[in-house]
Formats: sequence, structure tokens, C-alpha cells
Amino acid sequence: MIGRDKNRTLWMVLKIDRLDPSELTVIEDSTAYSEIECFDLLRRIHEGNRSSGGLKFVTACYGIVGFIKFLGSYSMMLITKRKKIGAICGHTVYAISKSEMIPISKSPNQSNMAYSKNEKRYKKLLLTVDLTKDFFFSYTYNVMHSLQRNLCRNETGE
Repeated sequence: MIGRDKNRTLWMVLKIDRLDPSELTVIEDSTAYSEIECFDLLRRIHEGNRSSGGLKFVTACYGIVGFIKFLGSYSMMLITKRKKIGAICGHTVYAISKSEMIPISKSPNQSNMAYSKNEKRYKKLLLTVDLTKDFFFSYTYNVMHSLQRNLCRNETGE
């Protein structure tokens, strides 16, 4: 997974191991890449994995809501559309307009029909949670803390 700043000057890599579907291994690469370096890295990874299909673009996103596992392998909940709703102390705050659940494993295990049926049921139940209603986020302001707590830490977006 690739992330970048809004000026496209800093590119970062989040490595998600997909070999063992029962384990979630996520590693943030500490290297900050330029755009050219990042695309060169992706090209080399694609060429190195060409025999298994190489890299494939899945979706653009604005954030990770989280990772979840029911009975099968892990999935990742992503923010795929956002809407600016305001600012607090100079920090932009967004609402989630659309989210998407992406399976992490290469090939979901479909061997047990009852298991698969329950997995689908649990995912369907999770998707009934409407993240477009009253779910907010900011890249620079902790919306989970009160304004008073954030002000005591002297956080401003200016």
C-alpha cells in the first residue's frame, strides 16, 4: 500500500504480508521515497512477482478504517471517498462518504461451505454499519480527544 502527502513530495510504503491468511503482519517502511523512487520500487516489485501476476492496482483511498477478521482471512476497511466538513483550530476535518472492504489474502479459503456462509453473513452484518453517518477523521487533529484535551497539548493546524 502506498501513501503520499498532499504535495506529492513524500511517498511512504505500508507492507502487508499476504502469505499467511490467518496472520496479520503490517510493516511501515521507514524510508521516505520521492515519487520517482516510489514508482521505481513498485516497478521492481512488479517485475519480481510477474510469475504470480505482479502488482495490481486495487483502489485509491483516503485512509484505513481498520483490519478485521471473522472466520477466514483478514480484510481491510478503507475510506474511498471523503467530504470536507469543516476545521477545528486550523485542522481540516472530513466525513466518510464511501468505504470499501478489501480482502487481504490472495485466495480466500472456500473449502468449507458452512464456514463460507457464516463468513459472508458476518461481513454483511458489518457492512450494515453506515460509516457515512457520523464518522469523522482528520489527518492532523485527534478527533477522538476532546477540544479541551487537544488545546491543552497546544495543537494547532496553522
